[in-house]
Amino acid sequence: MAKGPTLTQRAQRNVYLALLVDTRLNAGLTQDALAVAAGVSQPDVSQVEAGKVRRDVVQLQDWLSARGSTLARFSRALERGLAK
Repeated sequence: MAKGPTLTQRAQRNVYLALLVDTRLNAGLTQDALAVAAGVSQPDVSQVEAGKVRRDVVQLQDWLSARGSTLARFSRALERGLAK
């Protein structure tokens, strides 16, 4: 029987998802504006930010670029968030 994510994994995922949303909001973007900039649909943005759909690192880099950020900057912020 497959186990679900541990409490720690869920907490880490929540930090990641919150950072995704914060990065978009700090860039002054709505989900619609991010969708246009990243070449995806608004429901796609919503599903990713809600944790219903995952993106690979290449797609994440494209999203971050559309937000005016970088993978390196996001990774540093994620590390800081996970260390709390």
